[in-house]
Amino acid sequence: MEHKPLAVISGGTGYLGAAIVAELANAGWRTITLSRSTSADTDTVYKCDVTDEKEVRATISKIISMHGPVAACIHAASPALERVPILSTSVASFDAAMDTGARAAFLLAKEVVGHMQKNAAFIGITTQAIEPGTPQPSGAYIPAKYALRGFLRVLSAETKEKGLRVYAISPHFLPGGLNDDLPQPIQDFLAHKSGTSSGSSKEIATLVRMLCAGEEKFPSGSSISFPSRAANPL
Repeated sequence: MEHKPLAVISGGTGYLGAAIVAELANAGWRTITLSRSTSADTDTVYKCDVTDEKEVRATISKIISMHGPVAACIHAASPALERVPILSTSVASFDAAMDTGARAAFLLAKEVVGHMQKNAAFIGITTQAIEPGTPQPSGAYIPAKYALRGFLRVLSAETKEKGLRVYAISPHFLPGGLNDDLPQPIQDFLAHKSGTSSGSSKEIATLVRMLCAGEEKFPSGSSISFPSRAANPL
């Protein structure tokens, strides 16, 4: 009996992560979410702080022993978005953002890549806000996402010969989720300006699923903007 492909998703209980988990599960994938907020492991959600080296190592080892090799790993866990200037950000908040954005991706890849099948996918969720021309204060959110993109670039180059496919998905403004603190008229205006909508999380999840399945033919090492789906090198 052929096993369904296995996907591991960090932040799979969050706004966008939950949409990705649902999309993959509906398409027949086995999904395992890593979440530090869950009280105990279940069949599909494992308690794990993805910024903690020992927890990631132990959790991935357990997943591999129980479920077998990984066909896709999606780093959807997101740093907090604080609407303050970068120099008004506390050191603790800066460190926490960098840990969630880049360190967690590094720890996941370090433990998962050796157990990934050929042609498997490693995907990180970044943001169009890392591109020039983003004036609004966002604390350490943008530096953390920029660091994630840099890590994915290096990972792509260093795993190319192993057949690993590495992508960043870079959404424009998304209503809801981290932006729930904004008044609805502002969310509506920014969403209209960006060409996104309240349904964009599901559309992004569909893009993730198609990348994981190899149905989208973007070259490995691409940063794919959303909603335009323009691809640029990481």
